[in-house]
Amino acid sequence: MNKRIKNEVKKAFQPPKPIKKEIFLRNIEIQKSGYFEFLCIQAGYIGKLSYLLSFIVFLCSVVCIKYLDKNVIWSVSSLMPILALVFITQLKRSEIYGVSEIEQCTKFSLKSVILVKVLVVGMLDFILLSIIICMISLKYKETIFQVGVYMLFPYMTVVFLSLLILRNIKSKESVYICLSISAIVSILNFICYEKMYYYIEKNIGGLILLIVVYFIGSIFQIYKFINKTEDLICN
Repeated sequence: MNKRIKNEVKKAFQPPKPIKKEIFLRNIEIQKSGYFEFLCIQAGYIGKLSYLLSFIVFLCSVVCIKYLDKNVIWSVSSLMPILALVFITQLKRSEIYGVSEIEQCTKFSLKSVILVKVLVVGMLDFILLSIIICMISLKYKETIFQVGVYMLFPYMTVVFLSLLILRNIKSKESVYICLSISAIVSILNFICYEKMYYYIEKNIGGLILLIVVYFIGSIFQIYKFINKTEDLICN
């Protein structure tokens, strides 16, 4: 539609000027809500399945730490891609359930809604990861730093790769691709743990650098994804 037609349509459907608009607006009682209240409200809109999966992963990790004698670190780190998948799906949740336009019309922008959901799930994952890392470190006399690298590498790998998929594939099926990536990383992490352990011991500095790159890249991808989502809705 060219500019001239747009202008003609705009003139033809020009709404009448509102009557007593200022008086009406003054009489409206606006309910004030802070950012903490907004965060709590959005936490309630995160699916129960997301919370359930996170706690199932946590419980499975605790069982592995308590009852397994061998390959505990690699068994637990192979569960981290599931946590990453729960985190990633929050970016696509609004589109999957068709509520993006509704969230765009709320007091807070769609960008704020998605960011808060990502923040809530991210904080939950951080707490669960921290507890798991401390439990493994205490039981097996590994440093917290070293165990953290073992846990974060598969987690950040799935997050970064999945964000690339979500940004470049618009369809809802992109979530299934992310699920496949999570499964592949989890299986490879468990099957190839001996080679990975040897590689990590010899190249821990390079792996830490890669995790940092994944982290920075993921923040950039989230920023670009949210801006792209808002542009698509506006168009």
